[in-house]
Amino acid sequence: MLSLLLRTLAVVPFLLFCLSASAGGRSETIFQVSTLDALIEGDFAGRMRFRKLAHRGDFGLGTFDRLDGEMVALGGSFYRVRTDGAVYPVEACETTPFAAVTFFAPETSFHLNDAATCADVFSEIESRMLPSKLPLAIQIEGQFSKLETRSVPVQSKPYPPLATVIAQETLFDLYDVEATLVGFWFPETFGGINAAGFHFHALTDDMQAGGHVLDCNPGRIRIEIDAKKKLVTDLASGRSQTVNPARCSR
Repeated sequence: MLSLLLRTLAVVPFLLFCLSASAGGRSETIFQVSTLDALIEGDFAGRMRFRKLAHRGDFGLGTFDRLDGEMVALGGSFYRVRTDGAVYPVEACETTPFAAVTFFAPETSFHLNDAATCADVFSEIESRMLPSKLPLAIQIEGQFSKLETRSVPVQSKPYPPLATVIAQETLFDLYDVEATLVGFWFPETFGGINAAGFHFHALTDDMQAGGHVLDCNPGRIRIEIDAKKKLVTDLASGRSQTVNPARCSR
């Protein structure tokens, strides 16, 4: 009996180590559904449910089955911005053809209050974080005198290339808003897997607007950055059936 107890106690530190390593490894990883190249070619069929995606990250961006809007993941919740400009909660049973998420644990943060455009913000991030060449998860929150975003309309089969869909985009000019930009920076070597450079989706603090960020004129903003060492890409060929959100349940 004593021997069994000693063996059990010896296993406990190992289990605690494994749990700790798992939690730490989770924060080091960006999890991605499919690839940008597949999306560019018109692969818009949802392949992973948001119920499952939520186990892979609480922060990120992507899209929906049939390209039905822009997805923002923030604080563990998922949101959709459609071409009507409104923000909708995402049901757990809905699916995504492309998304990138992570568990956000920022290592670096700083404020800016003299950037004129998004390009100025990006240059400041590059000067501070590069040439680390690691993918970055980035959150930008604060005041914006103008935020230019877009969303795209839901598609029907046969799906066209992404460039055709973007030509149908709806643009939104948002003025004097408090908002959070959620996104990533990927090195050029990741092109085709994800968008090389900066890619952001936005959500206003009042949850009334957002979308894919095209440009911005920031006021005082706070920038938080989390460098990532791993990218896990799910290339599963299986497809989920299109789901009517009205029939979903969490």
